[in-house]
Amino acid sequence: MATDSRVSTSAPEPEPERPPADIVLTPEDRADLLELFGTVFHTRGDARRLLQAIGFPIGSLPGWSDAVAALDWWDEIFTLLDAGLVPEGYRRLLTRAVRQYRGNTRLFDLYRGYVADGPASTAPGVSNPSCVVFVRASSDEERQAAFAQLRALDLDPQEWVTTDLVAAYTVASTDQATVSAQMGRTQLPWTVASPNGASYLIHTLIVEGPDGSRFRLRDTPAAVRLQTIASEVVAEQYAGKDPQATARPTVINRVLAGGEQERANPEQNLDEAGFSDGAQVRIAFEGRAGHVAPGDREEALGRARRQIVGYARSRQIEVRANSDLLPTRFDLSFTQPSFGPPERPEGPPTRIDRHRVRILLVTGFPATAPDVYWLTPYFHPNVFPTYDCVLTEEPGAPRGKVCLGQVAESWYPAKDLGELCRVIADIAAYRNYDVFGLDLPPDDNTVPRINFYDPEAARWAVLHQEEIRAIGGSPVVPVQREVPTVFRTHLRRIG
Repeated sequence: MATDSRVSTSAPEPEPERPPADIVLTPEDRADLLELFGTVFHTRGDARRLLQAIGFPIGSLPGWSDAVAALDWWDEIFTLLDAGLVPEGYRRLLTRAVRQYRGNTRLFDLYRGYVADGPASTAPGVSNPSCVVFVRASSDEERQAAFAQLRALDLDPQEWVTTDLVAAYTVASTDQATVSAQMGRTQLPWTVASPNGASYLIHTLIVEGPDGSRFRLRDTPAAVRLQTIASEVVAEQYAGKDPQATARPTVINRVLAGGEQERANPEQNLDEAGFSDGAQVRIAFEGRAGHVAPGDREEALGRARRQIVGYARSRQIEVRANSDLLPTRFDLSFTQPSFGPPERPEGPPTRIDRHRVRILLVTGFPATAPDVYWLTPYFHPNVFPTYDCVLTEEPGAPRGKVCLGQVAESWYPAKDLGELCRVIADIAAYRNYDVFGLDLPPDDNTVPRINFYDPEAARWAVLHQEEIRAIGGSPVVPVQREVPTVFRTHLRRIG
């Protein structure tokens, strides 16, 4: 009888998935990582918590004392990792460190090169699928109290990262607004990061306040708004000394290499604004006072020319002056999408992008602030109408004159004219405009006052905020963000 010689076989069992092998660092990258850990995780508490999180045997930790430098201590840890004391030791260490300090570019570059080459918002072990609550807590008692309050809110907190200054927890919710509303009922200093959002800390920020004092901020959540930082720095400097200072508007600049400054949006958080570890920030009032002695008029005119030309050189701004030596008039020509006068009364403004602005160094300069005039047609609350209207029919109407507000009110002779140029650029972009100012009477009750040159432009600006935001402008009144924050930063004066 014929038989079927074929043998029935089943599909082979898939091999169990093996854990990834540990990463192998080049000698150069190992030395770089060692230096980073000796600098960033330089306290006993931060170093110990990090190693506990990756499963390092606590009994094998080297002794920590003031006589041993953090770098030497970490060198011993790396030697133990080289010996395989912790499975996937370097992979776990790098992943956990980046979860905590993603804003450290050197650390994150090593992570992308060895662990996960992709966006941090989706990287395993680094991204957060739910909201993360950051709480300022600098002792075990404060951390335990924060954890207890989160549990009492039924948020099911799980540790995300913990440092000497901050405790962060993932919570059982992906709704940032709901979590914020719950946290708002507590007395904790907190902020909330959205799912796959700014769920990390900036280890170090250097901030210069309005009076030139410098501060070091440690372990600041990247979800904290720039305006929150500015408010805390101003409060630290002026609380009890100048009650009006905290009501004055501030500007926030990123200090670039070479000392150049770039305006930042105060409504953004540190992550949105692109601030990384070690960034330098300058906070100033719209017209900041200073202590530089004024020169005579000739020196001041020469200095003004250098400052204006220096500002314009890297910003595609054309400058024409009435003298190469001691100019008293500067015409700035530049491009910026904005709004021109309506074609008909009560009509919508036109779209424009070319501007020409004149800076006049008046007879009293530098003791007196310059005058500024818009020479091209422009539609702005704080620019006197450049177009025909009832206001310009008055004899001597100052067409195009710019209300400089705080700049003029708090002018000082050594004021940097580059800062004035920045104000002009912000006015052109509708990032600087005012409809109501604030007066502070003796009882400190704030009352509004009218603060505009062009009432039609002011009325339009209030009613058309979306159009202003569409060109990158700022709201006339700061918009209440979906997620408020009452996090208190760790400020330490360093200069």
